[in-house]
Amino acid sequence: MHGDKTDPGGDFTVALRHPSCKLPADRCRRVLTHVLSAEGVTARHLVLVVAGRETVQDLHRRYRACDEPTDVLAFDYHPEEAKTGKRVVDGEIYIDFDTARERCREFGADAEEEAMRYAIHGLLHLIGYSDKTPAEKAKMHALEDRYLGATRHSL
Repeated sequence: MHGDKTDPGGDFTVALRHPSCKLPADRCRRVLTHVLSAEGVTARHLVLVVAGRETVQDLHRRYRACDEPTDVLAFDYHPEEAKTGKRVVDGEIYIDFDTARERCREFGADAEEEAMRYAIHGLLHLIGYSDKTPAEKAKMHALEDRYLGATRHSL
């Protein structure tokens, strides 16, 4: 899986580390590649890891100093580039498949679709979107819905 090229360029790795996740790696690539293309962004290096709660919470604790569960973490290798307006993604996204499996029914989705929502959310953060205010959250959620809808056949 390592070293796959995406249409918007770059190195793209999908690591499925959760034993019950049935989300095909090639579909993850297609969905995230669609988001990158639609946003006019290139992926220099992108890693998507589908893991369990313990892994994601441990990363949250170690790198964000927050000892609480989270459904997705995005690590930007070069956050200073976002300030310069460069349209290049270089980072990692970790999603908690346990949470996706538990919460998917709330949103009328299956676990794999909910996990893709988390992956899109993480990618939007790497692109430069924020969700700190209610307006920003609403904008990100609308983008997630749009990209999930546009790529539903790929899920």
